[in-house]
Amino acid sequence: MPILTVSGVQKIYRNNGRRLHALDDISFTVEENEFVTLVGPSGCGKSTLLKIAGELIERTAGEVRFTHERAGRRLQRLRQGADPQDGAGVQVGPPR
Repeated sequence: MPILTVSGVQKIYRNNGRRLHALDDISFTVEENEFVTLVGPSGCGKSTLLKIAGELIERTAGEVRFTHERAGRRLQRLRQGADPQDGAGVQVGPPR
């Protein structure tokens, strides 16, 4: 069973009416205990893909799932203070 599934992920940056396609229709799975490496030239979208998988930026299209949970739902739970790893509350936001 995959622990990470990326399906049809697309990221388009928009700036002054121009569109830059950083990722287009990226799909893969990562199985438990599998070692994965992203390799490619500078500017090909490696960091963008990792940021999307890590829920640091939003994707334009497609889906990211961790085991059986959609990434957007996981991020929403984190923002509400629920830690999906153990169910305990976590502080999300600037330090006090």
